[in-house]
Formats: sequence, structure tokens, C-alpha cells
Amino acid sequence: MLEAKRLAEEAAEAAHAAADEAQRNAQQLARDAEQQVRQAEAQVNRAETARGRSKATARRTAGDAGHVKANGDLREYKKSDLVELASTIGIEGRTRMAKSELITAIREASRASRSPSGA
Repeated sequence: MLEAKRLAEEAAEAAHAAADEAQRNAQQLARDAEQQVRQAEAQVNRAETARGRSKATARRTAGDAGHVKANGDLREYKKSDLVELASTIGIEGRTRMAKSELITAIREASRASRSPSGA
């Protein structure tokens, strides 16, 4: 009986340790996702700034920022790129969304992350 109790206590300790590790991993993933969102927003902002410039300058700036379209318009993205972006933001149900729904969800998530209550 004592052996069973000891094993149960060891199992409980192992479960707690695993839960703690899972929580730390989840927190790190959340931090990583937030950083990716900030980087994506910065790329979009750089591309939007390029709007007022000539087309050639805008293309160069967008190229410098990565694969973001020069005008920063999410409608210019492929659906697969929008799904990937939605994934980094943590949008649920993204794989079942139409392109227009993805754009709306990404914009709403972006607005929420910039508002004081979304921070």
C-alpha cells in the first residue's frame, strides 16, 4: 500500500512538472507569436509608407521589407500567405476561412493589438 502511495505521489509530481514545462513552452510560443505580429506590422507599415513614392521606389522598399506587397494591401496577398500570417497571430479557424474573411480577421486582430485594451 505504501509503495502504491509513493508511486502515486511521484506520478503527481511528474505531472505537475510536465504541466509547468508545458506552460513555460506555451508562454514562449505566445511571446514568439507576438514578436512575429510586431514584425509583420512593421513590414506593412513600411510598405504603406512606400505608397506615396514612385512605383520603382515602392517596389525596392517592399523588397527590403521582405515579401510584403508594396502597397501594404492584404488583398494583394495569396490566400496561403494570409493563412500563414493568421497562424502567427493565432486566429482560430483560419484554414476554413475565405480570403476576404482572413483579411477581416487579420485587420481586426491588428487593430486589437494596437488598442490599449488589446495589449
